Amino acid sequence: MAKGHITFDALNLMAKNNIKIISINYFGQINYILESPNQNNIVLKKLQYQASENHN
Repeated sequence: MAKGHITFDALNLMAKNNIKIISINYFGQINYILESPNQNNIVLKKLQYQASENHN
């Protein structure tokens, strides 16, 4: 599997332009998704995060 690096400057630029970063593994499964917060849905996202934490 390939490795890579990304700078904080690049991350900030992607966030400003609403570009998601999606990491997938060798099998095509999503490892994680990074995206800039949408202030309109921040309450919903917090509730979703809390629900996912309580699910475990």
